[in-house]
Amino acid sequence: MKSTISNLGYSDFSEWFIGHDGSTYYRKKESEKAEIFQKVEPYLTFLDFAKLEAKGADVETKLQDKDKQIQTMNEKYDLLQSQIQTIMSALSNTDQSSKNELSKQLCKMAPLIKLDNNHST
Repeated sequence: MKSTISNLGYSDFSEWFIGHDGSTYYRKKESEKAEIFQKVEPYLTFLDFAKLEAKGADVETKLQDKDKQIQTMNEKYDLLQSQIQTIMSALSNTDQSSKNELSKQLCKMAPLIKLDNNHST
């Protein structure tokens, strides 16, 4: 790290950076040290920024897809709620024997009812 900073022309800063801050000649303000660090930082970082940016874009795309899935699920939920409300209103005007018959039919159908799980992950 020291040699990388020194090779960039900041020999005194490299000494300070690794903890050798005893020089009576190297007196920089913190703001100047921060400026120098910003200049040398890209050379000290061993990350592939292009890959990181691509990964970030991929994560963003996945989040957008999940947002769309959630929106679709919310719309389906709202539709189901509305349909249930309509059914409940219709049932309130139905006699008890018809309600009992409908209940029996629904119980027989219950094992056949499948939730829509055809969403991609």
